[in-house]
Amino acid sequence: MTDKNLTVKRILIFLFFAFIPPWIIQFIYIAVIGCDVNTNYYQLMACVSMLFPSIGNFLARIITKEGFNGSYLKLNLKGNVKYYLFAVLVPAVYYFISAFVIFLGYMPSGSTGDILRNTNYFHIFSTSIYIISLSLLDCTLTFGEEFGWRGYLTPKLSELFKKPAAYLISGIIWGLWHAPIIVIGHNFGTDYKFYPYGGIIAMCIICVFIGTFFSVLTEKTKSVFPSTFAHAMNNNFLNIIYVILMFSSNEITAIPLEAMFTVMCITALAASVLIVKFSKDKKYS
Repeated sequence: MTDKNLTVKRILIFLFFAFIPPWIIQFIYIAVIGCDVNTNYYQLMACVSMLFPSIGNFLARIITKEGFNGSYLKLNLKGNVKYYLFAVLVPAVYYFISAFVIFLGYMPSGSTGDILRNTNYFHIFSTSIYIISLSLLDCTLTFGEEFGWRGYLTPKLSELFKKPAAYLISGIIWGLWHAPIIVIGHNFGTDYKFYPYGGIIAMCIICVFIGTFFSVLTEKTKSVFPSTFAHAMNNNFLNIIYVILMFSSNEITAIPLEAMFTVMCITALAASVLIVKFSKDKKYS
């Protein structure tokens, strides 16, 4: 078997275990409970599903006798602290910029000065600290995804394609992996035009950009832990934005779907700027 054929075999084994078990669980959920994200069963199902990409990594390595060299499991802090800082700060930056844009787009009645004076900053601060603390706990789950997608799939695709193509394909695959929970209502709900296909396409687009940023972090540090932190922060900073908007005005009771797409676009722009910067390194050409 040629090296490329072996790589394809390993990718297919990985994808089988990353996709099939969680999809079976999720489609059973849809059949039994329906499209409802507001249940404890959904939270449990989502958490369990996040572990399967890592399981796919482990099983693909074991089945094909690949071993665990180059598995990106070391912290590699020396010389890479700046990338760990990027992992934490970049999601914060693009979501807070997004909050500002959303706030302007859905400005409640009253002057900006009145709104700023009436904003409950203590609740915003305390709730934000709480959510950031949850992000640290969430790392145990985001590791489940990152060790699979960035620790295995993307490096394997990079053996077959140039890095930009590998990032693109990996991001699309990652987005499609979310398809059943998008049907259930994850991120976008179910009340929007072109449901659920529009949501699935949007998820693929954002996963390409976010996944590229995560992949650059992993490649630069030879570790999945920066992307694990970034993934956790990315998942939880949206909750902080929700808190900021809620405590800024009683008139903002939800983040509209079109505003969510605004968040996505700004996220994509921020990630793209970073990738352009990193791509100047010949290693990423």
